[in-house]
Amino acid sequence: MNKVKIVVVEDEIIIADNICEALTDLGYDVAEPAITYSEALETIEEFKPDLAMLDIQLSGKKDGIDLAEIINEK
Repeated sequence: MNKVKIVVVEDEIIIADNICEALTDLGYDVAEPAITYSEALETIEEFKPDLAMLDIQLSGKKDGIDLAEIINEK
């Protein structure tokens, strides 16, 4: 059985790394964390995850809610 692929979008890198490490320890296939809206879009297109964990308040104009809307459209 294939591992579940997860993308973590979190603008605080220490938190993102901790989440990714915990998920990897649990046996998930985790992409490098994305810290911005545009980086998240690129990672999602490239990695094709089964699940995305999104920080709602990302730094920049677009946030996690905007990202969730784009993911749901696709």
